[in-house]
Amino acid sequence: MQKLIIAAATLAAFSSMALADDVMPNTPPDQQRAPSVTAPAAATPNAATSGVAADTPTTAKPTTFNRTLPDEKMASKLIGANVYSGKDKLGQVDDLIVDKSGKVTGIVLGAGGVLGLGAKKIGVAYEVLSFGTDEQGRTRISAPFTRDTIEKVPAFQDASKS
Repeated sequence: MQKLIIAAATLAAFSSMALADDVMPNTPPDQQRAPSVTAPAAATPNAATSGVAADTPTTAKPTTFNRTLPDEKMASKLIGANVYSGKDKLGQVDDLIVDKSGKVTGIVLGAGGVLGLGAKKIGVAYEVLSFGTDEQGRTRISAPFTRDTIEKVPAFQDASKS
């Protein structure tokens, strides 16, 4: 249940970044998001009631869309992905850390243990990670530290209430 909530929050975070522009000038069509539903433009009150010269609609923004953009990642592809330091597998992504604005700020890395049991969890800042794909097309995440680092840092603790 918690993973579902985190995945939904992450989707909201990525979608809020994507809502910045409906149409992106000078961007190839395959890298543009096609809106499925667009919110109606808001109008300002007219001059008779507010002193504003006339009804002026604001730019409409897409509220739904039909694809991710090339620089976006699906939460479902990140959670469970393996994290490496060079060729050394450090562990896997157990969870995503999302701030109150919906931005992903880090991952919770489960390292060590057997089949996930007894794994040490550490928080890793999102901006230090690099992303790619392995030979099977799965998400591959690289971290700039070693197993020794994992052993030395304190375990991650979730201080959130919900």
